[in-house]
Amino acid sequence: MEIPDRWTYNMVTREIGSGDPDGHLAAAGAGIPPPAGPHPALGDQEQEGRTIHIMTNLNIRTAAFLLGAACLAFAQEPPVNVSPARHPHLAAAQKQCHAAWIKTTEAQKANDWDMQGNGQRAKDALVKVGELIKQAAESANKNAYKPKAGAGPIGQEPVVDISSSRHPHLAAAQEEVRKAWKLMLEAQLANDWDMDGHAQKAKELLAQAIKDLKSAAEAANANAPAKGAKH
Repeated sequence: MEIPDRWTYNMVTREIGSGDPDGHLAAAGAGIPPPAGPHPALGDQEQEGRTIHIMTNLNIRTAAFLLGAACLAFAQEPPVNVSPARHPHLAAAQKQCHAAWIKTTEAQKANDWDMQGNGQRAKDALVKVGELIKQAAESANKNAYKPKAGAGPIGQEPVVDISSSRHPHLAAAQEEVRKAWKLMLEAQLANDWDMDGHAQKAKELLAQAIKDLKSAAEAANANAPAKGAKH
């Protein structure tokens, strides 16, 4: 096959290099179908291979997009399954955790999922907290008529320290987590700390989630110069 001087043909990748006046190479590089009709520098066999190569790239990109969407669609959210009538503080804390999870997901989208995994760690912690809150409610039910354990550790209230002007989603998530922590403390007071340690574990995870969200904001700041601020 004779190729004009302005074309460079790679027999391995079946792509054309340097000089692409008809837009065939640009289309292939962008992952979109080339202009209709055979390429002027290719024979039938090479044209068929080039078409397969382009369609393979399209399929890979489409599959990656669909996989990401599927992971987001089926991501586990914090449970909201505590009776607000019987345990108002615990039920409210679960709702705060769920709201924080949603806000963190919005932050992930706004930052192209580029927060060095800190946002996901915070979300994983929130899911675990939701489960612990349910266990705390079950323990409170079980221990309702038993002698009370007495006061337990209050702990230090987590600090909310993310800029709401630069990272509104992460700042909102932090505030939701702080509210959940305070509600867990109120639940401990209301139940005389008699929830088999589940509430305390939940508070510790909430405090860690606050830190993970801060780390997510710092990671977003570090990555911002390369791609511009996202929110």
